[in-house]
Amino acid sequence: MKKIKFYLLPFLLLFIFMSLTACGVNTKKNTWQKIEESKTITIGYEADFAPLTSRQESGKPEGFNVALAEAIFASYNIKVDWKALDWSAKEKALKEGEVDLIWGPYTANKTREKTLLFSQPYHTGNLVLLVPKEAELYNIGDMHGQAVGGQKASAAYDLFSEYPQILKNIVKENLMFLYNQPSDAIAALQAGEIQAVLLDKDYTQTYLRHHQLEGLYNILETPYPQVEYAVAARKKDTELMDKVNQGLQALQQSGEFSKLSKQWFLP
Repeated sequence: MKKIKFYLLPFLLLFIFMSLTACGVNTKKNTWQKIEESKTITIGYEADFAPLTSRQESGKPEGFNVALAEAIFASYNIKVDWKALDWSAKEKALKEGEVDLIWGPYTANKTREKTLLFSQPYHTGNLVLLVPKEAELYNIGDMHGQAVGGQKASAAYDLFSEYPQILKNIVKENLMFLYNQPSDAIAALQAGEIQAVLLDKDYTQTYLRHHQLEGLYNILETPYPQVEYAVAARKKDTELMDKVNQGLQALQQSGEFSKLSKQWFLP
């Protein structure tokens, strides 16, 4: 009998070890649980994309996205810490845990959906061309041989590349001249380095109004598909994304979403 018990001892120890390991896995906290415990979430944003997101001279973020996020997480009694990101490295910041969410302006596509989790779309944008009035450029057909600029790693660049028949095939060098921020592209336009900038319409209208440039530039509509902006999280953070979606739905149902939209977007 003692021999049998001794023989079974290694199996008994293995069973105990596996049980303890399983318990450890089950008690490991996910991102949302850690956020609930710390009462703080870190959200990455683009500091130059008013009226969705921008940064005041004091460093404080503002915009439609900011208002949405803070309203949602306030309902969970959670404070938002905002982190301005290098927009070309936003996915890296999320993957390495520098931020818990990317709250745009950001768009989902098939490639990103393989590694990231996206919320329901919360805003629809349109791409336009910003051109100087004196340039006498009135439609897409006038863009033959013209230099077009835009922001790196932006929805504008994605669609410019995805639908080459619209602009890419006819513009100078068949490429988009890229800049770190949309305002950098507009500065290049003002300096005469390029002849047009492909931008989000809301951003363009807000920028021209804020800098009192409306009389100097034309906004040309384009046939690109509409852009649907969404919030991004790591693929594993399903509970966190559920909270974001529930928060967006609650704001829409209460009418607060509509109020914030009217507050931040030009009529």
